[in-house]
Formats: sequence, structure tokens, C-alpha cells
Amino acid sequence: MNASGVPSVRADPEGSCGRSANKDRLAADECCARQFLGSTMRNEHLPEDCYQDRRQAGRVLATYLHWYTGLEDLVILGLPRGGMPVAHEVATALGAALDVFVVRKLGVPQQPELAMGAIASGGVRVLNEDVIRAYHISSDAIEAVAQREETELARRERA
Repeated sequence: MNASGVPSVRADPEGSCGRSANKDRLAADECCARQFLGSTMRNEHLPEDCYQDRRQAGRVLATYLHWYTGLEDLVILGLPRGGMPVAHEVATALGAALDVFVVRKLGVPQQPELAMGAIASGGVRVLNEDVIRAYHISSDAIEAVAQREETELARRERA
């Protein structure tokens, strides 16, 4: 971890997840996954050549989930926009049903890009208590943001 508490990920000196002739594909995929997790936590972008596209990323992800193949009640949930191509590949590889999970971020009132939580289909609500405490966000403010986002969530579910 670095000084700010973010798990550190060692940068790949080759700049391409180590994809050289002497490294196998799985090792390169694991490197990309580590870089993705680290870069996401630091709000950075992944090298563009990590995967050809989201579909390839889904096929790679499915190889890590192979033990779920054939489960009768397995449903793969994809997030709208970028998550659906990934989820489609995983569902196809595992022989599972595919569904969409619509979510909306609950942004901090004075800094809307910072998430204090999220809501999802079916009345799911998750709050980040650390952010709420750090920004002294009142219950009324949380409810106001949640109500606005629930309206948008309902609109998107109908679309």
C-alpha cells in the first residue's frame, strides 16, 4: 500500500502486461487483471493493449470462473454500457443466463463525481459510510440524492 492507503501495483516495465515470447497468455492476463484493479483504485486508465476489446476481456474472465459452468440457476449480471459485452462472453462460456443490472451512483452533493453510494434495481442501496462521515453528509441530503437517482433509475429500467 502507498501512503494514501491505495494498494500499490508494480508497473509493468514492458508496458504491455509482459506479453513477450517467453511469457504465457495466462500470466499476461493475470498481469492485466492486477493492473486493472490497481488502476481502478487510483482512478487511472489501463494500457489500451491489455485486451483487444471487452469481449476478449469477458472470455478471459470466464476462464477464471469455469467451475460455475453448468450450474442450473446461474445468472450473469452485466452493467449497462461497457459491462454487457463482458457479461455476454462470460454467460456464453459458462452456459448461463444473462441479465442486466441497472445501477446509479449516489454522488456527494458538493462533489457529484465522488460516490457516497449506489442504488440498483430491486431497491438495493449501498452506502460508503467513510465518505458520508468524511464529508458530513446528512440523512436528508442522502435521501434527496437517492430520490433523484431512483427517478432516473426507474426511467432507465423502462427504456
